[in-house]
Amino acid sequence: MVLKFKAPPTWYNYTYAYPDGYIEDGIDLTDIVFYVGKGTKGRIDQHEKEAQKGCDCQKCQVIRRIWEKGFPVKKRIVFETLVESDALTREMELIAKHSGKHLTNIIGIRTRFPNIIQKKQNTSLKQNAPLLTSIVKLNSGSLINAPRYLEGLEASYGISIPPPYTAIKRHEILKLLSIKPIDGKLTRAETICILTWRLREEKNINREYRVKDLMRHVQQGRLKAYARYNKENSHKTLYTVKEIFDLPIA
Repeated sequence: MVLKFKAPPTWYNYTYAYPDGYIEDGIDLTDIVFYVGKGTKGRIDQHEKEAQKGCDCQKCQVIRRIWEKGFPVKKRIVFETLVESDALTREMELIAKHSGKHLTNIIGIRTRFPNIIQKKQNTSLKQNAPLLTSIVKLNSGSLINAPRYLEGLEASYGISIPPPYTAIKRHEILKLLSIKPIDGKLTRAETICILTWRLREEKNINREYRVKDLMRHVQQGRLKAYARYNKENSHKTLYTVKEIFDLPIA
């Protein structure tokens, strides 16, 4: 009898940095980190795939500029763990550490909301709470893993951060998209519509959210599927509004 074992998932933090000898506008940017991320499996390579497909976010623009000069992006895994919340916490610490004019995690938000982002004073996470709070609230697609992330920040650092989508905000978006929930739940098509909107608003990616990505959320336990209209033996195709807005888009 052959026993089958499945390795537990591991989470990691990674950085994208300028390569050795990279000069832009007369400035040597060697080893300067321009993006901090968190993921599992092949997440570290995903952004280059997005850049190849023409994504116009700040991060992908930098990637393409590096390629145009004949350099590869310097990618590094800097932290590994079996606990996802640890990786989420470390992500915030790395963002605070590398915060500056070259970090695209922050540049995109500063460009869209110049009056909200506050200037970084030093690398103290607590002292940078206003900056990090703004980033989490406004850039949820790339930095947040919904309630677990917020709970981890509050527990570790005493930073109180409101959720990115309040009940009022959810109601406004549903009205904008002409979607009317039934008993607080939406169909798969309506769910895809909302996630497509979030993909565009949060990550500047103009494409329909993939069904396979939605199903991955269900399989990984981040989104619960309910039987349609509560009929027995029916397909599970309904999802709650709050969980849809809490999903990480990255």
